[in-house]
Amino acid sequence: MLSSNSKETDHISEKELLPYEKLNPVIREALINSSKQVAMDRRGLTEADVIALAQSERLAGIEELKIQYCKLGENEGSIIASNTTWKDLKLLDLTFNQIKTKGAEAIGSNFTWINLEELCLSGNQIDDAGGAAIGINTSWKNLKKLDLNVNKIGVKTAAAIVSNVTWVNLENLGLAQNQLGDNVAVMIGNSTHWKNLKMLDLSGNKIGEKGAKAISCNVTWINLEGLLLSYNQIGDNGAIALGNNTSWKNLKNLGLASSNIGDKGVKAIGSNATWVNLERLGLSGNWIGDDGAVAIGSNTTWINLKNVDLSWNQIGNKGAEAIGSNVIWTNLEGISFNRNQIGSYKCALMLCSNVAWKNIVYLGLNRELLENERGNAIKSYFNLKTGKQLYDLG
Repeated sequence: MLSSNSKETDHISEKELLPYEKLNPVIREALINSSKQVAMDRRGLTEADVIALAQSERLAGIEELKIQYCKLGENEGSIIASNTTWKDLKLLDLTFNQIKTKGAEAIGSNFTWINLEELCLSGNQIDDAGGAAIGINTSWKNLKKLDLNVNKIGVKTAAAIVSNVTWVNLENLGLAQNQLGDNVAVMIGNSTHWKNLKMLDLSGNKIGEKGAKAISCNVTWINLEGLLLSYNQIGDNGAIALGNNTSWKNLKNLGLASSNIGDKGVKAIGSNATWVNLERLGLSGNWIGDDGAVAIGSNTTWINLKNVDLSWNQIGNKGAEAIGSNVIWTNLEGISFNRNQIGSYKCALMLCSNVAWKNIVYLGLNRELLENERGNAIKSYFNLKTGKQLYDLG
């Protein structure tokens, strides 16, 4: 995929075109048209392409630059970072390249991009030193989104980011699949600068009870809409702490998949009466049984709930029936019970026939329930009611 959003410019002569002939077509078009938005992915770029991109005065007005999956290395990352003309740059997306530490350090040293709002560097093999160099930049006063997911960052990076008092407009912080741990989660939880924070992704970072408790105690993030903590070791006590939070009144998305949570922890989640705007709840891959499912099904405040994932747990008929009895979730669109212990056709039919779930388009159940004649009847009923297929993904 490639694109270049252009503006009207004065005529460029054939002589002026000559240096551009051997450049990547997207880069060439951007230079010719003095584009404000340039985007490309899965394209080969030479060093000459990157030099032309970063040094040409014809792109001084660029506002958005996306170069994704293009195998940019440390040198190419450093060349981009050496730019001194993109004062209007708002978005720089170098997702899944290979700029590594050298490239990240160079980007962190750039003080030209004073209007930068979004910096996306996920999947670039950036280590802690490179992440820390990003974190100490004080010229990006308008920064709203920082994506450092899927790198190798740790304590140094987190300390730099948390200590940076310049990024008061930060709304989206992505640090998933790194090397953070409890101590870093505590640092983040203790931060008080990000009053505008809406999305925090710390998935896959070996965060345990201690880190979850620190995050749950944060009262600064009053605008938080998304908290993703899946693939950690939150445990029951960590989940209880999260469930007791009363400051995240705007929370819409809570991700706690594969976080070692059982009935005790999920009861606290289900008892939370603050998250009235919750739309998505991810609890797959935990140790939730009937008691936990009953607690979830008994919640009467999640009137905006749209999607619930309870797959790969230990929920039986009792828990599924409790959830199937919920008439508060009138906006529910999808719910998954795949790989649980639901074996009752009556229970399956109850889930299919909940009249309050008028918007449901996805219901996931164990394949064993839907293989025979009675299962086919249930699938036909769901299809007749919703016009959608009943899913049996395991």
